[in-house]
Amino acid sequence: MNTLLVTGDQVEIIANTLPEVLEAGVLREWGATIERNAHDVRIVTAGGRKREVVERLWLAGCDVQRLNPVKSSLEDLYMKLVGKSEAA
Repeated sequence: MNTLLVTGDQVEIIANTLPEVLEAGVLREWGATIERNAHDVRIVTAGGRKREVVERLWLAGCDVQRLNPVKSSLEDLYMKLVGKSEAA
């Protein structure tokens, strides 16, 4: 089931912090979405950019805590599958 939920084209990177200059610069240019909370920063970016993002975070002195594929919800998967069969 988990394999079905992986979108394959985006990754979630959790870091302890994110310098404003990195956020305002290259991450926004690459189309990343950024969510800050009290304990960490969640960055969602294209899977093809994950290595570059992680390397830039490390160079900026950030601690990368997790790297995960972005998963769809069961509802998203259902609509994707049902929508395809209804369109056919």
